[in-house]
Amino acid sequence: MKRGVYFTQEASKTIKIGIPSKGRGQIQTWKLLESCKILPPFSEDLRENPPSLDKSIIVVAERQLDVARDLGFYNLDLGIVGEDMLMEANYPTYSDTINILAKLGFNKCRVSLIGKQGMGLGIEYPRIDAPEPLKIATKLPVIAEKFIKERELNAVVIEREGALETAIKQGIAGAIIDQVATGKTIASFGLKELCTIMESQFVLVSNKQSMEEKGTEIRGIEAMIKGVISARNKNLVAFNIPNKNLESLVREIPACKSPTISPLASKDWSAVSTVVPDESLRKTIAGIKEMGGRDILVTPILVCLDEQRPRQTMGELYKKILERKTNPVIFSRTTRYLKDKEALANKFLGECKEFVDAVKSGKKEGKDGIIWEAADSLYFFLTLAATSSDFAKLNLDSFELRDAEGLELTDECVSDFLGNSKRFVERIQNCLEFVKIRPKGQVVSPGRERAEDRAIAETEIVMSVWLFSWGDLLEKAGVLEKEVEIENGRRDKG
Repeated sequence: MKRGVYFTQEASKTIKIGIPSKGRGQIQTWKLLESCKILPPFSEDLRENPPSLDKSIIVVAERQLDVARDLGFYNLDLGIVGEDMLMEANYPTYSDTINILAKLGFNKCRVSLIGKQGMGLGIEYPRIDAPEPLKIATKLPVIAEKFIKERELNAVVIEREGALETAIKQGIAGAIIDQVATGKTIASFGLKELCTIMESQFVLVSNKQSMEEKGTEIRGIEAMIKGVISARNKNLVAFNIPNKNLESLVREIPACKSPTISPLASKDWSAVSTVVPDESLRKTIAGIKEMGGRDILVTPILVCLDEQRPRQTMGELYKKILERKTNPVIFSRTTRYLKDKEALANKFLGECKEFVDAVKSGKKEGKDGIIWEAADSLYFFLTLAATSSDFAKLNLDSFELRDAEGLELTDECVSDFLGNSKRFVERIQNCLEFVKIRPKGQVVSPGRERAEDRAIAETEIVMSVWLFSWGDLLEKAGVLEKEVEIENGRRDKG
């Protein structure tokens, strides 16, 4: 009798990954791949020829610019490289051959135009009609030439290596274009950033042809890298808690999706495990103790392979809420709110205020961030709209957000959104009072019918106005509508 099950499969296809060959970027990339069990611990002896721990993976160390170019020419399957180097490698000209899989969040910098203190744009800065061209020294000639062309500057590019700041000091150039991380170096030379040309960070990039031929292998590496990044600053917290406090605690405790709960031998107690970020750890542990939690264990997480949770469109979520209206579920929060319209209206207005506060704070992620609060306000809007769905129709097909630009947030924008929220509640309440659902065939006076039609039309207009003001706030915050997570079991409130 076999004591185990053995799985056999075809030999994995070889994947060639390019990484930087020097500098802080190489060390940070190496540590990432070390956590993924692809590379051994970093040492100077291994720097030029990184030995992969996985025989199906070949790691190649080379200049960032070569990594970017080799990805485009199908010499590499995957690469970890800065966005600025992709642009310098003329990424837009071969964007049909590579694909950015993930932003990795490290080795961040900005590419900036740098000049002397007191130098400014528009006056000292020469346009095309200026008599003398501005000399710009740079290691990034492709980015520099594009910048000059876009700004219609009368300038010439001087390619240089080494410390570019000395080119200004020696009178070789009037300005430089270089990468800036903290700005301390240029400040020490008496220089300043005149403008930011682009923001950059390290990204995981694949060759599209490689993805077609080796998609399974590449997706596996991508998932592992994303899992390591996702696990950073996260902890697995496990503890025991009395059942009488379980429901209250679970409502408040952080989790990837929801905590894991298991019964203990003692019927009055349960075991709970959940994922808690570093910034919430102290407060979470204090809350667990306050609720009577015991035997608390905290373990740093090395890899967090997040489940790809299904996302819903606004239309899909609205349809789900309408199903709750037709087929109530006892323990569904949606069902509860649909029955208590006054509580629903108050909750909606409260969530709209929290959304505004999140936008003002500028915090994008997290439980009280823009994405979270935008999703909550949208859910209660759709639930409130569903209360009048027997007569007033919500048209989601015509709603489309513009690109998120991060525009200036004004008091007028905030006031419009909160005012539209109040008007929406008033119109729904008035419509529900005024329009009664009549049995089929019941005849009403023409005047009453016209009044009902006006009430319905006004309600539908206010619905559309609220949606667009909600979208306007997102646009001001620089958040895309698709970033607002409308996930099963989390944002739709059951």
